[in-house]
Amino acid sequence: MKKVLMLLLLVISYALHTFAYDLYIDGIYYDANVEKGELTVTWGENKYNGAIYIPSIVNYKGKTFIVRKIGDNAFYKSNILSITMSDSIKEIGSAFYECKQLSKVKLSNNLETIDNSAFEGCTSLGEIIIPSSVTSIDYRSFSDTGLKKVVFNDGSKSLLIKMSLLGFGANDLPFSGSCIQYVYLGRNINCDALTNLYSYGVLFGGTVKKLIIGPQVSHIESQCTRDMNVEALTIPATLSSIESIDMPNLKRLIIKDSDKDLQIGSISQDSKNIKYLYIGRNLDTYRDLFNFYGEIDTLIMGLHFNDIKPIRGLKFTSDINNIFIYNSSWASKFQRDYSNFTSKTYLNGILHVPSGTVDKFKNAVVWKNFCDIREISSYDNDNNAKKCATPEIYYSNGKLSFTCETPDVEYISSIEDNDIGTHSSDIVSLCVTYNIKVYTTKPGYENSDIANATLCWIDVNPRSEGTVNNIIDVKAKPILITNRNGAIVVTGAEDGTKISVFGANGIQLGSSTSHNNTAAINTSMPRGSVAIIKVGNQSIKLLIK
Repeated sequence: MKKVLMLLLLVISYALHTFAYDLYIDGIYYDANVEKGELTVTWGENKYNGAIYIPSIVNYKGKTFIVRKIGDNAFYKSNILSITMSDSIKEIGSAFYECKQLSKVKLSNNLETIDNSAFEGCTSLGEIIIPSSVTSIDYRSFSDTGLKKVVFNDGSKSLLIKMSLLGFGANDLPFSGSCIQYVYLGRNINCDALTNLYSYGVLFGGTVKKLIIGPQVSHIESQCTRDMNVEALTIPATLSSIESIDMPNLKRLIIKDSDKDLQIGSISQDSKNIKYLYIGRNLDTYRDLFNFYGEIDTLIMGLHFNDIKPIRGLKFTSDINNIFIYNSSWASKFQRDYSNFTSKTYLNGILHVPSGTVDKFKNAVVWKNFCDIREISSYDNDNNAKKCATPEIYYSNGKLSFTCETPDVEYISSIEDNDIGTHSSDIVSLCVTYNIKVYTTKPGYENSDIANATLCWIDVNPRSEGTVNNIIDVKAKPILITNRNGAIVVTGAEDGTKISVFGANGIQLGSSTSHNNTAAINTSMPRGSVAIIKVGNQSIKLLIK
């Protein structure tokens, strides 16, 4: 009933405003607000199709207008294949309802609001990247799509998730009906408290198999993670609170090392499949945290973990085979035995303790109940301070690749492009550039430092370029620029190409010749400096990171 009502409203709205546009320029229909000098993308006689680019500036009869919004029904059931938005766009209305062929969306980096049903029914859309500028996403904005991957870019602003005031429950969630499998959470998400989202359902659903929590996330509400089909979850050291961990198939939980407490509401009794639990920091909870019938095989209590508030929170009703304690202060934590572990754990489990503390644990309340207490082999106070090596970035044959000296790491990367900007002149200098960031993570290790690189394309022969039948022919060569241990490394230039590095003042700081498509120039430029890299006759300006 709800979906029929929504469709009816869209159809009525579309019918009432058909062809009521003000401008038609370069294949795009616009409504104009002349007083503000702003345009809203709308519809007209012909439905849109193919690849669509929404510009930031439109010039008409000597006046300059800024494109600010994509309006309701603008692309209603059209045959567009892709949409690229300039960074002037701040709002998307219910614009792309049931664009079933739409498979690629590039949102504006200044986008603030995504309204209800904006991309509902876009069944070919498999991935979406939500910029850090977005402050609110309304109900059913990405419902019933083909989304498999959702990335919320790192950002300090919280994102508000809204629901319909009509109260249609779980079907009103922004991603309902979309079988999302991968979520990168790069910022705090606040669910609309006025609509009691928790009682209606979950934000992403049980199809999610992988959740990555970014370094700028400080708090996670229970609706964001509840019922996910995740088997391995890592809580980063930067996270300060999480309302609950409620994942029925979770097998591996790692709470990374930190000297700051983690506020955690609960680990649900439904999360009974956890086999590996690593606790690297103190916990602040309001209930018996581990009082559930789990299947924990290995429990690791890291060097920075020496307290739970309240202390009764350390209570396990599952049988544990191996317990590793790296902080010897636990030997004196308990004044009474509250049966913190099962009898089978005391009888058959192995308690691994720091070197020289076996006797101390054998005489301590709770721990003396263990029949098998051993020293941790090759114990080192820096055991939990291991850090993943900084990865290196490579580009070849249209693909980025990463390598790391630390084995079996996971690579977390983000890419920002500077292709689209706001221009008002009749000549625009183009420079296709991607800024790449990547770090590595591994259970029991600290995250690596972030590696940065700039990937750009330089013209091979600018004088031979031109436009034929509205198609621009550009022959370009990809160049990857990285900063490795103070050396500027340029990859992709042909052998024998001279490569020079200049400071912002124009003084040359070093040069080299490309060999095996690679050149390295040692400089003393600190991070944050502006460098000009000259590759042959082409110059590239970038920020050293």
